[in-house]
Amino acid sequence: MLKIDPYSSEEFIPLRCNQRFARSKNRTAFHNLINNEFRRKMDVINKPLVKNLKILDALFLSRNKKSNDNSITCHKEFLLGRNYDFTKHTHFDDSYDGKNRTACFNYIIIPLENDKVKLFKTGEL
Repeated sequence: MLKIDPYSSEEFIPLRCNQRFARSKNRTAFHNLINNEFRRKMDVINKPLVKNLKILDALFLSRNKKSNDNSITCHKEFLLGRNYDFTKHTHFDDSYDGKNRTACFNYIIIPLENDKVKLFKTGEL
């Protein structure tokens, strides 16, 4: 019984009853193609989120070398100057003060008056 390889469309005689691909190279290429397509779709969301996380990590690392404080207050323009994207966040979190606040991974963003924001680190990833 001949089968058709889904990657190369070639006909082959399977050595096993559950064999779908003519060669293991075709199987690898087929799944890489599918996974790369999926990664490209996810990059639209993941790249800005990872960029935001790197900005917040660097900010906490540079500001908290002297102290172990888990919150930082800064101006919104300071974060915008580092290309932080306030429209991208991972979830809402109410662990800081019981109110739903936007969060980017393990950082809660709390808006204050005069365009300032308080960044609260909830824990390690």
